[in-house]
Amino acid sequence: MVKPNILVTPLQSNFDEEIDIVVSGCDPGDEVTLKASLYDDRNELYMSEATFKVNQNGEVDLAKESPIAGTYAGVDRNGIFWSAIHKKKKYDDYFLKSNTNELKVLLQLYIQNEFVDEFKSFVSFIKNR
Repeated sequence: MVKPNILVTPLQSNFDEEIDIVVSGCDPGDEVTLKASLYDDRNELYMSEATFKVNQNGEVDLAKESPIAGTYAGVDRNGIFWSAIHKKKKYDDYFLKSNTNELKVLLQLYIQNEFVDEFKSFVSFIKNR
């Protein structure tokens, strides 16, 4: 049996590009949680999460499926990124990006609250020419 995993394409993307995120190798009907963590330019931690019901092919495609719980609702391939919230503050919690350095996003996959896989994605703010 294939180990559950996260596939992100492209690995390196620009801020305004769509990113494909697919979780595969799971048992149909399972509930899986995808968590994202990233740091802003103040080194403040932001996190998001989304729980999905695995389809009959053993996959979850964020571009086609809506989470059943999490920090965003509805089908949104980039929802796991934009819905990240500050982990410690309730006020003054905006995400600060003051330069064009790439942003590292750590995606982690959990099944029944057990860590299964992780993937590091990189988002750029200027196009490579």
